Amino acid sequence: MWRWANFLHSRVPAGKQPVFINIDETGIRLLADDAVGFLTRAARTAKRRPEGLHRVLPRSVQRSMFTHVAAICSEPEVQRVLPQILLFNKHTTSAAVAAELRARAPAHVVILVMENAWMNTATMVQLVNRFARALAPLRDRFQPILSWDTFRPHIATQVWAATARAGFFVHLVPCHMTGTLQPADTHLFAQYKRQLRQHVQSSAMDPATSGLPRLVRVACAVYRILRDILESKSWMKAFQDLGLAGSQELVSTRVKRKLGIDAVGMLPAGIPTLQELQLVFPARTTVPIDGVFRAVLRAQRPAASASSAVGVCAAAATFHGATAAASSASSSTDAALPHASRPWPPPPLPPPLSLPPRPRGVLRLGPAARLPPAPPQPRRLPPRPTPP
Repeated sequence: MWRWANFLHSRVPAGKQPVFINIDETGIRLLADDAVGFLTRAARTAKRRPEGLHRVLPRSVQRSMFTHVAAICSEPEVQRVLPQILLFNKHTTSAAVAAELRARAPAHVVILVMENAWMNTATMVQLVNRFARALAPLRDRFQPILSWDTFRPHIATQVWAATARAGFFVHLVPCHMTGTLQPADTHLFAQYKRQLRQHVQSSAMDPATSGLPRLVRVACAVYRILRDILESKSWMKAFQDLGLAGSQELVSTRVKRKLGIDAVGMLPAGIPTLQELQLVFPARTTVPIDGVFRAVLRAQRPAASASSAVGVCAAAATFHGATAAASSASSSTDAALPHASRPWPPPPLPPPLSLPPRPRGVLRLGPAARLPPAPPQPRRLPPRPTPP
């Protein structure tokens, strides 16, 4: 993953500043109770009564939740305009509640009421398009480098196509490593959930907000966290601690200890190999090479020569077991890029392995064809010993 991130950082066009953006989902429960703590005198007295000290809540409230698609950025100027998307279930969010949520939401918060509150491929494509529109005024100065985990909707073919159209560089956090190498997981969500519980409990005791629906109160607590946590600080250190800022010189001791390494050497900035990408993607996943690096090929440096563009194309071609043709070096840069008039299909894959041909005259029986059972053989007893 580090080599992949370094490669994207090295391909940022001249005159632009790389901006690192991490996107991750987190579930927000409507019943956000804090841990066990101290009880007041009145609470201890109520707990001794036969009815006990508990709240009567329907199961729908205890199990209901919505999803916050959080985005953190290395540049505070870009962080303030990043869309923060909240996904709500249409079965638990009425039209009146949805209107109240949109009326109280900040300008950059997007409210989506869906069939369920989970991320899917269509929502991920919509997220990429919203990010493209929000960052359009800043694209002359910044080159976005996005990162997210290998959740299946994140790595769908439609998502790679959307990121290529938007001009976003994307790299993935390896499977089973989000707790170590995902900036949102390591630097955001712990304080996020702690502050959320405190704000929800404070709003329940505040007379000005206690009468609001529970869903609206929890969403308003999320709005407050966006202002107090996400937009009030720079997240550059989070990317530096995890080695995602173009180099691994500032990788934190915690990451080294979790990875079981003492030091991180100088990693190359070349295009990662197919074996390295296969370690990042989930098992039994076809790595979409053309989609992964399409945005990189479209964003060639203005001062780069034709041989530089052809070199990236040749490196991408090696993933399919092919080598660059000699005639490709003499072609122009536009002919090497995928957005030119000439199509850029990936090289054909080798034919799949097949079984050796069956020799003629040999009958092969299927599972339905069975030979008749052999007749039972008579049981032969051992001869009796003759008496002496």
